[in-house]
Amino acid sequence: GNIRSDGTFILTNVAPGSYTLTVTSRPQGFGRGGGRGGGGTDTGEIASIPLTVGAEDLTGVYVVTSKGATLSGTVTAAPESTAALPLSAIQITTQAVPQTRGIGTQSSRLDPGGAFSLTGLLGPRAIRVTGLPATWMLDAITLNGSDVTDKVLEFAGNQDLRGARVVVTDRVTALSGTVRRGSAVAHDYTVVVFPDDRDKWAYPSRYLRAGRPDQQGLFKILALPPEAHYLAVAVDYLEEGEGSDP
Repeated sequence: GNIRSDGTFILTNVAPGSYTLTVTSRPQGFGRGGGRGGGGTDTGEIASIPLTVGAEDLTGVYVVTSKGATLSGTVTAAPESTAALPLSAIQITTQAVPQTRGIGTQSSRLDPGGAFSLTGLLGPRAIRVTGLPATWMLDAITLNGSDVTDKVLEFAGNQDLRGARVVVTDRVTALSGTVRRGSAVAHDYTVVVFPDDRDKWAYPSRYLRAGRPDQQGLFKILALPPEAHYLAVAVDYLEEGEGSDP
């Protein structure tokens, strides 16, 4: 629904349930330009609050907007990497947690020095790296000296978070093997690999991987983060995307 000139709004025919109410107020000319790293356009004012709707009308909802938080930093290659860092392919973004709640954000491309900047961040979100070639994987993400690689961060108000460091490496892990039915090598199956730690089952997760066999029955899964305890299961059939469902 649209916000009226006096700041009020009405949403009709809302079924009872739990919701997230999001507000976005974009300034004139939104989306025409780009800041550092291609993600720095002014997003205006935003807000996001949880709501529970019952059988009666819900009135008097009061929403306070803000510019949202800004996150900036650099992407670098791990010291042991030998290949050239593919800066033009990499993008940095954030993912709302849970994924279906909250305000979406833009992705930020990197400038020639590897810097990025994201604006308009609000609520619990995780930093994500996209566009990495198969020969590279995420090594670590740090912010203010703390490891936030797989952490959910709470963005609020007009925070200005600087100095994030995203480290990627071309030393990519590889897991390969076969599945057998009795003494015979199977050629039609799906293998799902996932961590023993349930806290790392959030979707999408870099700890969850699925693989199919080649013509020789060999499966190969790349870029699993180093982890002490993984589990694997082989099944005859999975619907698309089901292998990433916790």
